[in-house]
Amino acid sequence: MKINLSPHPKSVLTQQDHYKDGAFSVAMKSAKGNYGLFLFDGFIKRFTKSTMPKEIKAKLTMINAIPYNLQEDGSFLEAEMYIWRSFVSEKYKAFADIGWKVSPSMTVIVLSLKEIDNIQGV
Repeated sequence: MKINLSPHPKSVLTQQDHYKDGAFSVAMKSAKGNYGLFLFDGFIKRFTKSTMPKEIKAKLTMINAIPYNLQEDGSFLEAEMYIWRSFVSEKYKAFADIGWKVSPSMTVIVLSLKEIDNIQGV
């Protein structure tokens, strides 16, 4: 599966830039305790729960704290993953600035360019 980053230019709540260097909605797939974060140019950062980057760990904890309108794995197009309103109720719209679950194995996480560079080891 080839997945691209999706720009996330403004905060959903405040409509202000929430990162100086911009932000992206980044797809992450999980399976049996293994994770793959789909970054630039087809680069996939792979990790386990114990090797998960701190930028991801904190956000994933928050993302997993609320209910979602989950789709079945494989039942959605890539572009549909980035429409947070499809998965997050209005009551929890602040989470659209952190990330959301799309399906049991797919999550979208909002990361700044600096966080992405840190994860890639740049």
